Amino acid sequence: MTSFGSDSGDNYFEYFQGSAPIMGAICGFLAWEAEDQSGLEEKVRFGYGEDGFFYEFMARGEGNIEKLFESKDILVFSRNEYELYSDQASFAVVSGVYESERLIGFLLLEMDAAEDFGIVLAQLFARFLESSLTKKAANALGNFREFLAIHSLVEGYSNLKERVENLKEGEPILISGSAGSGKKSLAKYIHRNRSKPGNFILINSIPENLGKLEKSLVNWEELSAPSGVLVFDKIPNLSLGQQRIFYEWIEETQFSGLIFFIDRNEKRSEIYPPFWARLERNTISLPSLDSLGKELLGSVILALFDEVKAQAGRESLDLSKHVWEKLRFSSYPGNLDELRGILSNAIWRTRGLIVGAEEIDLMSGEPPASLDLPTSDDLDLPRCIEALERQKIMLAQKLFSGNQLRMAKALKISRGSLQYKMRNLGL
Repeated sequence: MTSFGSDSGDNYFEYFQGSAPIMGAICGFLAWEAEDQSGLEEKVRFGYGEDGFFYEFMARGEGNIEKLFESKDILVFSRNEYELYSDQASFAVVSGVYESERLIGFLLLEMDAAEDFGIVLAQLFARFLESSLTKKAANALGNFREFLAIHSLVEGYSNLKERVENLKEGEPILISGSAGSGKKSLAKYIHRNRSKPGNFILINSIPENLGKLEKSLVNWEELSAPSGVLVFDKIPNLSLGQQRIFYEWIEETQFSGLIFFIDRNEKRSEIYPPFWARLERNTISLPSLDSLGKELLGSVILALFDEVKAQAGRESLDLSKHVWEKLRFSSYPGNLDELRGILSNAIWRTRGLIVGAEEIDLMSGEPPASLDLPTSDDLDLPRCIEALERQKIMLAQKLFSGNQLRMAKALKISRGSLQYKMRNLGL
């Protein structure tokens, strides 16, 4: 199937992908600033085939990425001195993309032409991207894709959109729902729709010591300033003292941002009535996937597929209609987390342009481990590190067709360390 569930609208990243070959480039890729500004990541590529290619000379620590940050010089790498992908290419040219004086991306093109022509071509593309796709536009694109599944759910589920729109300003918001139903994603979705400045802080470890909790609340306010978002997870486990501290803080705080509390519909160990009464004045509940009609579930599946494939840099992928129907009539006790895991694993296994039945693993019991990274606002450091290692090893496995020597070299670890990590991560 050709365009089932694909995105529409202008996409300058795809413009680069489609136009560079026409103008004489053999292969190349475009790296762009991550949404959280934590570094540069590959957005699109062309000409490499499914196995991809790793450029040693563009790795961190080799000095060339650093040159782009320091100056606007064009970098040229001759085949005589550096390993390139194509046997036909005589050199690779790299040009940075800048917002004012700040590097926000770079493009690399392999060419078999006059060196001057390659430099001009790279400069033309870089200047086009600078004028046509600002950081703000890039972030807007990323923000939209990050919430496709939640947006589909909010728009399609009875009265959910109205409840989201009618949340009271200046009041804490209680989001309830079973595990994996998208409660934290909904909190971020509401924040982005209201376009308020400030950081989004997810807090999943609340101090038991009441004095430390009081100090932490002040620190969290400052961290998310000026009017960001504080999201408190696992609140059914709060002690009476913790609930009292939270209630007093809510009553007295001058914090102008959004405050969310996440309730997983679990049994509450202790109840401080004023705290829960205050939260229940501004409550929204998310449904489980298994409670949705098949038509709405189908829309959510397509939206989540588009979201996950964008995060994986596989935007040209499509989902076959047969697989979509199969997914639509399946059960998801793990909700969005389970469905995301199924789609993530299928996307990483797919070597062609269509995700077919052989890539889909409909598991029962525990949800499959998703290959997606936790968001930058998740403070669970061990989980973030494990997810990052899993994603990078899986990417290397795909790029180098499972060749562990090349994988280890690209990951800058020993082969023994790679094998140890793969065993521990179940890879």
